[in-house]
Amino acid sequence: MGINPNSLNKTVYHLLAYNILPDDLILKTRLSNLDILPASQDLIGIQIELINVLNREFKLKEALTAKKYDYDYVIIDLPPSLGLLTINGLVAAEQVIIPIQTEYYALEGLSQLVQTVDLIRNNLGTDLKIMGALLTLYDRRNRLDRLIAKEIRRKFSGYVFNTVIPRNVSLAEAPSFSQTILEYSPNSEGGLAFRQLTQEVLSLENVVLQVDKPLTETF
Repeated sequence: MGINPNSLNKTVYHLLAYNILPDDLILKTRLSNLDILPASQDLIGIQIELINVLNREFKLKEALTAKKYDYDYVIIDLPPSLGLLTINGLVAAEQVIIPIQTEYYALEGLSQLVQTVDLIRNNLGTDLKIMGALLTLYDRRNRLDRLIAKEIRRKFSGYVFNTVIPRNVSLAEAPSFSQTILEYSPNSEGGLAFRQLTQEVLSLENVVLQVDKPLTETF
């Protein structure tokens, strides 16, 4: 979205470390229905700073509660490691989408994350649900990709999105132009895949997408 993280004075780090209100951090973007709550490298240190804080797993949930009804969707982008930051995001979320590459260790990683979601539900009293696992960087020409995708769908039947995000040049190029895939190349294989994913998510949420009513999202 053309935002330079090195030029930001306040980020999610300040939200968690100093209890600054989201309203003081949320940035408007050039898209009228998209706001961003930005992060920066400072966030790396928050796990150490929160280690002795009471209810540290609920910091993000508490911070976002006031903004919950201001947006149709709040999308929380989490690191792949299962540290305190990821746990904060999972506790704050209502549903989780798990992106996984069609590689050998994907099944093991997916199993571990499913177990983590169960632990969070059982020990932290949340109602977190798995919306689905999303296959990414998929190359249908690659026999191993096809085999792993088939095995994931077999072992986690009912928990895998029908949509598959392909390995696509346009998806790789779009960020270098500070554009979303739907701005850069909407009719590319990657652009079409993300449109399909959006429709699938909306159908799972029982949301009727009206042409004259834009969705509002925040990251």
